[in-house]
Amino acid sequence: MVTIYETCHLVLRINRYRKLSNQVIDAISEHNAIQAKGGLVNLTKFGRGLTQTKLNRINRQIKDGKETFLFLVYKEKSKFKFHKSIIQKAFTHEKQNVDNVNSPTYYKEIDMKKGVNFILSAQLEPIDNVELYMEKTNKPIEQVLGECRTALLFVKQMTDFN
Repeated sequence: MVTIYETCHLVLRINRYRKLSNQVIDAISEHNAIQAKGGLVNLTKFGRGLTQTKLNRINRQIKDGKETFLFLVYKEKSKFKFHKSIIQKAFTHEKQNVDNVNSPTYYKEIDMKKGVNFILSAQLEPIDNVELYMEKTNKPIEQVLGECRTALLFVKQMTDFN
């Protein structure tokens, strides 16, 4: 059997539920509702983003026709839960320059000026069996998530061929 590590993907740690304007927002449902209406949805990781080199790498993969995923992860009842979607484009932004079309309305209430945007072309679907490994160390993602609080991680999926 030969094990091949393919395209690099991203794992983003999120708080699925956040309280804004005295209501609880489900980030995944909000993004999925927009994607269902318009085909594309902007998902922003506010705060520290990615280097231009890493963004270029993600966008190069996409341009080369390699399906590239964004995996959202959050903890529920002491277990990690994952959702994934397809990244169509990734870019940095200054908040005042971001077009809010296809973005959740609650983004306007988040007081962060910088971040990285991911344009997603599919629903954020739940996944059960996650076989993701850190790109450089090959550690299983669930082990790494238990050891660190890093918000955005580069990973690879493992594919076995006989």
